[in-house]
Amino acid sequence: MRGRETLLAVTGAGLVVALWALVARGRPTVLVPSPVETLGRLGELADGPLPPELGRTIWRSARGSAAAVAGGVLLGLATGSSAAVSALTRPMRAVLTGIPPIITVVLVSLWVGLDGDAAPWVVALATLPLVWLATAEAVQDIDPDLVEMSAGLHVSGWWRLTRLTLPAIASPAIAASAYVAATSIRLTIMAELLAGSDGVGARIARARTTLDTEEVFAWALVAIALALVLELTALRIGRGEPARR
Repeated sequence: MRGRETLLAVTGAGLVVALWALVARGRPTVLVPSPVETLGRLGELADGPLPPELGRTIWRSARGSAAAVAGGVLLGLATGSSAAVSALTRPMRAVLTGIPPIITVVLVSLWVGLDGDAAPWVVALATLPLVWLATAEAVQDIDPDLVEMSAGLHVSGWWRLTRLTLPAIASPAIAASAYVAATSIRLTIMAELLAGSDGVGARIARARTTLDTEEVFAWALVAIALALVLELTALRIGRGEPARR
């Protein structure tokens, strides 16, 4: 079954490339470069700006993801353990969940300036509610009998945290964190494109300004490939599958 799914996925990718080549046929490169032209430009970028620019984007994405996971776990522990804290922070979570990422980019760029430092903030603010909610629900789902038993035995707060709470939230928090990582690369590129001076997104914006469509498509391939790798990894982690069999 897994081999058949892989074959179908590869076939689907081949059909997409074939359709791309068909659409590009007979059209000027400035509108739709062909797959061959795009791969040629990708090779040129690989020998030049691609490694450092991709590294900057990944580093910003990682910083934003780490902040979102750390903040989400802490807020989830607090709100899952206390109904009062949950009610107090519910408006903040609603704001973070409801605000579109594009508005977050605009606001953060006003606060920190038009450079790459906006990207980690955008990633953190946009993805933090996912980890927060997953952690809070995991804490609330802990067996009340176990909680009552630990209270009756007068065990320390550290014991309850390390032996009861953390094991309960580990799986959902890790799954949510994996999806944060998969989403963060797209948010980072968007933030760099709109409010960045370097990175993959800024390179796309620069190529768009000069009508260098081949370079736009080449950077788009890089972004798609990276996002797919992270998303497939997130799906494996979310399903509890090992990376290798």
